[in-house]
Amino acid sequence: MKDLNYIILRNIGVLALLFVNGQRAQSPCPDIFDYQRDGNITYGLVHLEPSVSVPQLVVQAYFTIAGQVPSTNLGSFEPLGGSDLNRTINPGEVVTLRVHFPVTKPLPRLITLTVNNEPICYGSEERPPPDHAVTVINLEYNAALPPKPPAPLPIANPDESSASCLQSSDRIGQTSESLEDVCGTVPLKMAVPLVLGGESYPRGDWPWLVAVFQPTRFKLVFLCAATLISKHHVVTSISCIEDPNTSGRTLLAGEMLVKVGVYDLNDWTEEHTVTVGIKKITMHDDYNPKVFRNNIIVLTLNKDLLFNNYIRPVCLWREETKEQKNVIGRNGVVTGWSRNVNNGTGPEEPSQAKFLIVSTEDCRASSHTDYDDYTRDTTLCAGYRNGTGVCNGDWGGGMYLREKGDPKWRLRATVSSALDSGDGFFCNVHQFVVFTDVAQYLPWIKNIMATT
Repeated sequence: MKDLNYIILRNIGVLALLFVNGQRAQSPCPDIFDYQRDGNITYGLVHLEPSVSVPQLVVQAYFTIAGQVPSTNLGSFEPLGGSDLNRTINPGEVVTLRVHFPVTKPLPRLITLTVNNEPICYGSEERPPPDHAVTVINLEYNAALPPKPPAPLPIANPDESSASCLQSSDRIGQTSESLEDVCGTVPLKMAVPLVLGGESYPRGDWPWLVAVFQPTRFKLVFLCAATLISKHHVVTSISCIEDPNTSGRTLLAGEMLVKVGVYDLNDWTEEHTVTVGIKKITMHDDYNPKVFRNNIIVLTLNKDLLFNNYIRPVCLWREETKEQKNVIGRNGVVTGWSRNVNNGTGPEEPSQAKFLIVSTEDCRASSHTDYDDYTRDTTLCAGYRNGTGVCNGDWGGGMYLREKGDPKWRLRATVSSALDSGDGFFCNVHQFVVFTDVAQYLPWIKNIMATT
């Protein structure tokens, strides 16, 4: 497994808590970012030390400020020590950047710090009293490009806002086409359906497959797969957001991130990957975790995405053909990373596989009585029972089909549950997989898309 922390943290022995101008200033990652005071001037310091050679250094930070900030001064980064950073930064070389704040009363609060598109620090957003404004500032230091003035980012609802996101370079195929124009199309080539036991595929074949992560102090923990359905909506399963450390608890919006355009889960330098925060979580009200009933959730991202060759949404199913009889006996394509399938490990690159959709009656007539509990008129059963199946990292991942005469790929279902093999191997890949039939939830999904 590749080293996730190619920018390692340098312990400089600073205090995590200061009282600055009478305010309690606490850094979420004092080894990387800290508040400092020089007389009456308060500023921030970012400390970085590469563990490998870094040919280009791009640092981006998002701060929230309770109140309005004059647009004439939004802050800036300044390298210290007279260093020339427009070159390769070598291992062990310390980089220190000073952060000039536009205001210090109130003190800006760090919510996201990224280095070369890798999030390395997260904090909680500002939560002001009702009817009070919050300003989000985005400061960027790019050693390879001339500095550009930052722009304030509005937060429409600060009580539901999560940490802001970093959008990586989208230089190729950038488009402002409408959702209907781009959904369900693969611009690089037409994907051919051939994710445990599946086959790998080239980057860009399924540009709506996204990954959901939980940020921890030093790394991102992969949670599940999901499907992009608009410029700021993602569909996945509720089991995806269950806290892996606390039984019965679901994660909050600010405790998760979504990576779109992602391919290799451990390659944090992928050029076309965009890391996005989550603004709102909408769970189905009638979810039953014991039998995975109504196991569906919509995540509203806190930033609109730009579609390109590697990032574009799948189309939703058509209302007039949502009856399950229309897909029984057809093959759907399922993609995912199948993580945690072999003693806690799994592939870093996604795979794809065909899944034959069978009737609920055939599913229940198989040798396992558990299907009586797990299946209903809002689920689909699928699989060949030949060793091609799903496992932990596939939960919430989509099943895609194209209808006859329709060239667009559409989201039919999401992975909901699979049987335990009973022999110590978590997932039984020789039995049917139960999917949430997303087509049966179209009014619910469309209402969320229209209101969030």
